[in-house]
Order: sequence, then structure tokens, then C-alpha cells
Amino acid sequence: MSLTDGERLIALLLAELHESVGNATLGKTVKTALASGNAWALQRVMPISMNDEIGSDIVQETRDTLDMWWDLEEGYSKLGVLEKAALKTSAYPFGHDVKFEGWDVTRGDKHADVAHFLTTVLGEYEHFKGRSFDSHSPGSLGSYQRMLPVFRSIRNADGFSGWKSDTLAKVLLSRTHPSSANL
Repeated sequence: MSLTDGERLIALLLAELHESVGNATLGKTVKTALASGNAWALQRVMPISMNDEIGSDIVQETRDTLDMWWDLEEGYSKLGVLEKAALKTSAYPFGHDVKFEGWDVTRGDKHADVAHFLTTVLGEYEHFKGRSFDSHSPGSLGSYQRMLPVFRSIRNADGFSGWKSDTLAKVLLSRTHPSSANL
């Protein structure tokens, strides 16, 4: 959603009014979304059509990445000691303590802003609430984009019965940048 300064001021004033005499939660959510550049989130709380400041493609990719990592972390937590040891070796250097690291905020990546808004303001993805979404790693977005198709192909396969060390290793190793694959 692209708003002029005047439109943003009007929206914020209306949100404050709504907060004081109407639905306080909605008013606060609208104010927070507008003030933080997350106007895209208004579509989730209000049934209106608008253009996004942060594109819906970034929002969807953020949601897909959070879904994937929640599933991977959950699968890793269910592995036994021997399976975790096997994963540590077979998916080196990614197989130890499988945990979502976030995106590179310093390079202007908006995915972290979306994830923060989803968890703290909208109350979604409770699993990640309170975490930093800044990986400080310039390759994080690309690595997640490489992981998603591998994750989907395994997760959506007929007969999928939960994560094992070998299937987790396939997804985790897909993080490797193609230029580093043969080093």
C-alpha cells in the first residue's frame, strides 16, 4: 500500500480514534502497521483491497519460509540421539542444532520485518515469537529459496511419514550455494 504523508496521517488519526472509542486492538494494530511500514498486514485484519508497501510476494515467501523452518525444527526435535549424530555428519555444516536463523536485515531484506510483524503484532507463528530474525548473513534469503522446492518435494511426497535424518539432510544441504557445492 502506497500512502502519501497526508493519507498516512489521516489513517493514523482514524486508528487512534478507533482505538479510543471502538475496537482498541484493531486501532493499535492499524497504527503499528502504518508506523512500521507493514501496511500489507492491514489486509489480514481488515477486509479491504489495497496495494502493499511490502509486496504480497515477500509476505508469501516469508510465510513459506517460516512454515518450512517450523516443520524442520519440529522434525529435528523428534530425532533420537543417534539420528541427530548422523545428521550432524551427513548435513555438515548445517546438521547441528537445526534452527531458523532469519534473514539479512542489513542488506534491506524485508522478510525479517514481515516475520516480526506476523509474530509480534498478528500473533502468528508463536514458535518463533521472541527470536531475532536477523541472520547477519547475506546469503540467507538465497539459501531458503533453494531449500523450499526440496522441502516441498519431500514433504508433499506420497508416503511421507515424518522427518528422518536422511530427508532432513537433503533439505539442509540444499542451502549450499551452487558455486560452493564442489569445494
